[in-house]
Amino acid sequence: MSFLEKLKEFNIKEEYSKIQEVFSSFYQNYKNSNSEKLRLIDIFIVFSGFILIVQVVYAGIIGLYPMNSFLSGIIACIGTMTLLVNLRMHVNLNEKNKLNSNEQVFGEYFIASLILYFVCINFLG
Repeated sequence: MSFLEKLKEFNIKEEYSKIQEVFSSFYQNYKNSNSEKLRLIDIFIVFSGFILIVQVVYAGIIGLYPMNSFLSGIIACIGTMTLLVNLRMHVNLNEKNKLNSNEQVFGEYFIASLILYFVCINFLG
């Protein structure tokens, strides 16, 4: 069967509905298996990743003149994402096993974030 014959048999609406069904079932499973706290943390992780991409694109288009600013922004985004993933793991573990209180976990995240941002501000010069 040649490529053109396969292309004629390809039904875009059918494939789109299959893809839509996969994403819909993924979202429903995600929504049912995760609490609102975890979903909020996930949104913040995605937002930090989006800001990281925006910074890299901006640096690619405009340039890297204030290199310390660029590196500080990149370190802040990656550090924030790392701390948020750690927070998510602890909150998820606490919801299942109740090892530590969520206040203690959030306090640790807050202190670590303050240290991270202090380092980033000092790196600016």
